[in-house]
Amino acid sequence: MVNRGDHCFVALAVTVEFALLALAVGAGLLLGVSPLEVLDFGWADLALGFGATVPLVVILLGMTRLRWRPIERLVRSVETFALPLFSGCGVPQLVLVAVAAGVGEEALFRGLLQGGLAAIGPTPVAVVMTAALFGLVHFVSVGYAVAAGLVGLYLGVLVTWTGGLVSAMVAHATYDFVALLFISGRLAPLLPAPFDGPVRT
Repeated sequence: MVNRGDHCFVALAVTVEFALLALAVGAGLLLGVSPLEVLDFGWADLALGFGATVPLVVILLGMTRLRWRPIERLVRSVETFALPLFSGCGVPQLVLVAVAAGVGEEALFRGLLQGGLAAIGPTPVAVVMTAALFGLVHFVSVGYAVAAGLVGLYLGVLVTWTGGLVSAMVAHATYDFVALLFISGRLAPLLPAPFDGPVRT
């Protein structure tokens, strides 16, 4: 476990995420693909995005309760990587990071890449390829890359189902916010103790 520091890399994180948004828009102009074309806001999309976060959060919190070595290694790798970066952040700063990630990454991956691939080939292939790339660029560890890829697959299906980016952006941002709250230790007092059974291998 990494000791908590006073660090908050919110400026760097937000800059990187909005750079992804700029990359998506710029590349889209060059390739003739508009990553924000399906960014039609509606209250139903907003509500669906929050609702779509629930399974992700349940899985996240369930994983942290399991005493299964692969899951424990995954949680430790995330804490080792992210805790030093965000341990000094306040809640408003975590919100800003999460929103930037939801907007920037969804514009690039689901808006530009998945949208562009779906325009030239089967949509299921576009969803899977984009999810695989999403996992690879989140390579903190093998387990984390697989988990990120599965989240990317879920968000890709959500975009395909809704026909827009808003729900995926909201779900992505809300999930990231909850994950950051967990990593920073702010959720720990609200959660039950982990199952104290035998550790499974």
